[in-house]
Amino acid sequence: VGIFQQSNNEHQEIRYKLEEKVYGKFNHIRVINGDLYACGDGSQVYKNKQNEWKSIGVGLEEDPIELKNQDLSFLEYESDLDFNRCFYDINGFNNNALYVCGTQKEDGFIAFFNGSNWLEVNRITPSALYCITLCPDGKNILISGQYGTLLKGNIDDGFKNLKNISINSTFYNAAFYQEAIYIASEQGLYVYADSEYSIVPELSDIQGVISVEEKDGVLWVLSYKQLIRFDGKIWDRINHPDNDER
Repeated sequence: VGIFQQSNNEHQEIRYKLEEKVYGKFNHIRVINGDLYACGDGSQVYKNKQNEWKSIGVGLEEDPIELKNQDLSFLEYESDLDFNRCFYDINGFNNNALYVCGTQKEDGFIAFFNGSNWLEVNRITPSALYCITLCPDGKNILISGQYGTLLKGNIDDGFKNLKNISINSTFYNAAFYQEAIYIASEQGLYVYADSEYSIVPELSDIQGVISVEEKDGVLWVLSYKQLIRFDGKIWDRINHPDNDER
């Protein structure tokens, strides 16, 4: 992980690795309750403690894959490098209430960490799950994923699938703003309100929305070519000067 600071940039090694083994990628890094966490392939979950990283994936983390042949030029060998589980996001309300989401083989996967043990959630969907958004109620979470999947719930009460079967676009992530849920997708920016999905009409011409985030009362939307700022009244499009006007 790279740490960029005003006076001193540095890199930290999350884990020690051997060249003859495959450990998998790290897919996400997030600050939760003032602490830094990272998650990735092979059910890896690490927490930063005073500039040192410690695995907290006890009971979940898979062993690294040993390379039987250093020559990786054979395509059929790629299937041997797959992990059983891959985590794409980690989030939670505090250090003793963490969620991870991702895939387990061909299905979506969710697990909960109570500070000492991991609890696996029974299979809900075959869709890969990519992002966890905390709900304003301080209890529930949203999990967005493949084929228009949107799950809402918690470890105690279970999860409800809010999916609309007519939407097949991947939901990359979601954000709460002014009592509605905004969702980034390949088809554009969706808004979910009153149990209905619709594309935000002011942005109906924009596709490839890859991220949406609420920050200090402003909704920020990132697409392939534009950054969009919504203050609750006006959608302000910010075009990068290097982008071709066409």
